[in-house]
Amino acid sequence: MTRLLHFFSLFGSLSTLLCCALPVTLVTFGMGASFASLTSAFPQITWLTLHKDALFIGTGLALMISFILLQYAST
Repeated sequence: MTRLLHFFSLFGSLSTLLCCALPVTLVTFGMGASFASLTSAFPQITWLTLHKDALFIGTGLALMISFILLQYAST
């Protein structure tokens, strides 16, 4: 159970990174065209952007539960 929760936490974190942090970083460094080509090569990224509210909530819950389980296991 704990391993599965850790996997979902990692998957959610990576999805959040692809959804929001990567586009902002690329545009900040003037590489908006590279993000546009990335979006055309991998159209699934736009699905993550459309569902970012649920993605943030799910990832946040998974990370909080993982943190609690790790703290509980270390004591």
